[in-house]
Amino acid sequence: MIITEILARNARMYGNDTALIEREPAKNLRRVMTWKEFDDLANRLANALIAKGIKKGDKVIHLMMNCLEWLPVYFGILRTGAWAVPLNFRFTAEDIKYCSEIAEAKAVIFGEEFLDRIDAIKSDLKGVKDFVFLGPSGQRPGYALSFEDFVKSGATEDPEVPVSLLDDAALYFTSGTT
Repeated sequence: MIITEILARNARMYGNDTALIEREPAKNLRRVMTWKEFDDLANRLANALIAKGIKKGDKVIHLMMNCLEWLPVYFGILRTGAWAVPLNFRFTAEDIKYCSEIAEAKAVIFGEEFLDRIDAIKSDLKGVKDFVFLGPSGQRPGYALSFEDFVKSGATEDPEVPVSLLDDAALYFTSGTT
């Protein structure tokens, strides 16, 4: 069974049960996402990416710290048939640029922690057509779409892109230690 189908099955079987929890004890914050919300967010992102022209075989940079949205974004990319390209949070701007060029990325989804690094290389990322920013609206750069608005534009229905067990799904850049 393909991993995105496992998510859809869990959403059908355990829809209102907790799937993901994010805690920030220092801020006394706790966010919870059910299996249905997880599945819906992955579908919304997939459909929004498809509407922007992302198609099977394209590469989408996934540059986020651990957060509640990390997995739904990853699954959303996979549901388009595109390759998820998660990058290490320690990468410098030059590392991000290098990986983006090697991957021939078409889009970048990034968190607020990476704003300075993306700003520094944005003009060099010629193949990237869309930047989606996950962070406070007051910090969103003019060249990036708001994650919240972006996913609202996508439908919650499965985009039904045919994906098989033999399709490529992700590209990982490592230092050779994994």
